[in-house]
Amino acid sequence: MWEGFSVDDYAPCEKPERVRTTSESSTSKPMEWTPKITIPEPFGMTVREEERRRHGVKSRSARRLEKLVQEQQKQEAELEALRKKQFRATPVPAHTFKPLFTAMHQDNRQPNKKSNTASRDDRSTTKMQQAEVTGKGGDTGEQRGFKAKPVPRSVYDPAVAERIREEELYRRIRMRVRADETLRESALPGGMARRAASTKRARHACYTKSKQRDQSKPSI
Repeated sequence: MWEGFSVDDYAPCEKPERVRTTSESSTSKPMEWTPKITIPEPFGMTVREEERRRHGVKSRSARRLEKLVQEQQKQEAELEALRKKQFRATPVPAHTFKPLFTAMHQDNRQPNKKSNTASRDDRSTTKMQQAEVTGKGGDTGEQRGFKAKPVPRSVYDPAVAERIREEELYRRIRMRVRADETLRESALPGGMARRAASTKRARHACYTKSKQRDQSKPSI
């Protein structure tokens, strides 16, 4: 790209120098030549990093990485200290070897025995009283037998069975009549009543028209 490039090609032509006076030469400073184009130069991208490294200044990422490394080292040191620490279990308390549960169980059984004995006495007294009332005396072991009532003689009478069948038939007839009366007395909803009335009128009109056509036909 830069082959055959020369700054002189873009520099202005040299002009003939004029004779400067003593005052002009003493007051004016020599002017440096400035080209009218940009001369490409390589970028110094690593200059800032080198300057920071030379002066001991660390970047943000380097500081963050160093902090993470320090925290990891600290955690590893704590874990190592815990591993080296010897575990010593606390001795079992002495009161756990005392038979407290057995003593409590025995204490609870004594009131239960007393209450069971009292309840058995009450039940036996009640049974004796019931036996005396029913006339059995003191014999509480004998149980009263079940005795069913005899079947009534009217059940075997055929007239009774016929009467029962008639009553059942009358009951069904009354139920059917009551249902028909309820259906006739009940009213349809508004929309259904209007549709039923319009259908009835349409049928009546159709029947009237057909009857008129039949009457208008000539008889042969």
